Amino acid sequence: MKAKKTPWVPKPMVQFDLWQSNFMTVLQIAANLVLIGMPTAALNALLALQTAYAIAYAAAPPHGNATKSGRKTRNDARKAYISGVGGIRKTVAEYIRNNSAVTNGLKIELGTVVAALTHSPTTLRAEVDYPNVQVKSNSPGTVTFTIHDKDSPKSTGKPDNIHHALVEYIIQAANLPLPTSPDGCNKHFEPQKMITTLNVGMANSGMRLCGFACWVDTKGVLHYFGPVFSCIIT
Repeated sequence: MKAKKTPWVPKPMVQFDLWQSNFMTVLQIAANLVLIGMPTAALNALLALQTAYAIAYAAAPPHGNATKSGRKTRNDARKAYISGVGGIRKTVAEYIRNNSAVTNGLKIELGTVVAALTHSPTTLRAEVDYPNVQVKSNSPGTVTFTIHDKDSPKSTGKPDNIHHALVEYIIQAANLPLPTSPDGCNKHFEPQKMITTLNVGMANSGMRLCGFACWVDTKGVLHYFGPVFSCIIT
């Protein structure tokens, strides 16, 4: 499998928005700019791309009723922001990745190195934050997720400094084995409410939806994924 050029850039829309905001905030701290050595012209070009992205994102939020043209404008602005001339990818490659003055600690703060909070479900979970998820299908082609803090099984709350949950899932035949990690999933969504119903389509009735959930903090960092969950789609 071909390695991704930017494995540290989150794909989910809400997580990316949090991540990029943190990246730009940490990048522009005066002491960090000295270490990174980014010229003012290059920083201004990146800020212009961020502004265009922020305007497009606000006009077409991923969980709103955005028009098709609004979504396209948002997605195009995101692509330019990441991979366009003077974008995030070029910034990291040119000023951060191989810069000996930039420590691994700073790279983690920037979000260009995956922090130690992100682990697979096989990691020991002593006193670790991960969401509990209950899933059920009450009507044809839909699945309802009830998400709550693992320490409050009857609540629909989330821990402090957590922005939202992220669910990685796959829909497959009911007789297939459950995936062993989020890497075995091919879809994701970011519920904005702790009780959320997802329309997965009538064509998937009789199939099994299974997956993993984690918390995304206010910097866009993933916390530990919880254990696998599943249900049969009615």
